[in-house]
Amino acid sequence: MPRNLKSTIILSAVVILFAGCGKKEGAIDHRQKIDYVTAIENRYSGVENTLYYSTGEYTSEKWNWDGNEMYRIDYGGYNPYSENFYFDGRGRIMRTTVPAYRIRRDFFYDGRKLDKIECYVDDELFSNTSYLHGDGGLYEIVCTYYDTGEEKKKSVCPIANPLYVILGHEISDAVSQEICRLSSSDKGSNSEVRYKLSWNDNNLTYIQCVTNEGTVDISITYDDKRNPYRQLYGYRESDDELFGFKMMSENNILTIRMPYENRGMTLFSYDYLYDGKYPSQRRLSYSYEILNENTWDSVTVTFEKVENFYYQ
Repeated sequence: MPRNLKSTIILSAVVILFAGCGKKEGAIDHRQKIDYVTAIENRYSGVENTLYYSTGEYTSEKWNWDGNEMYRIDYGGYNPYSENFYFDGRGRIMRTTVPAYRIRRDFFYDGRKLDKIECYVDDELFSNTSYLHGDGGLYEIVCTYYDTGEEKKKSVCPIANPLYVILGHEISDAVSQEICRLSSSDKGSNSEVRYKLSWNDNNLTYIQCVTNEGTVDISITYDDKRNPYRQLYGYRESDDELFGFKMMSENNILTIRMPYENRGMTLFSYDYLYDGKYPSQRRLSYSYEILNENTWDSVTVTFEKVENFYYQ
């Protein structure tokens, strides 16, 4: 066989192989390794945007690396704790632990695809998250929360709030309490949340969340730069107080439009500064209306969070 023809056949086979395999899920990006992240959160009120609350700058994340393998993230600010990461021989997350809350999460794969994540509290199964793939990729996530002992539920529920990311503080707290309650008179009961997903290339652009409480629609837009959190299926990222799906997309979020608390549809906007293809700063802002308890006038409150990224 001529050498050029043989090389062409081999190259074509490699291309077909990689095209058939698709992207490898659960393997975090280490081309640009985060060292630490600082953050500051501010709240402003009125048309003059008067600052009335600020956290001051704090270190929100410290990533710990052993070569190209990230083994722990230390989270600061509100509700600080550390999460440990363990990887399999293919560089995919196989387990994470949060010792402060006695949480362990085990990852299971079907080929290159993430199949499910089991979450344990004190070695007792608390939840199962299944990732359903079809010919068009990942199309649905199903989260099942199991009936565990009352003490287990009380210990995990303050941070394991499955709907916090899409229903806001007030509504999701009520739903989370219901999930935690799981009616002691109905032994073996469980609660289920389903997320139906739509994609544009490698970015998640639409989510429909279905629960017993109803349906919530979320739409997302992106820029064209690299997302440093891609495939970081950590506990903290999944339990993010605003949106726990950022790790699923290739690029960085520009806008999220979804219901927030009891205030109806809200627009969340992100702005970035970049050092090359990765963000050096991310700024989140959104506004909502409240009533002034003294005058009963409507007042606009603007929340702003600025994060600065430092890489190794």
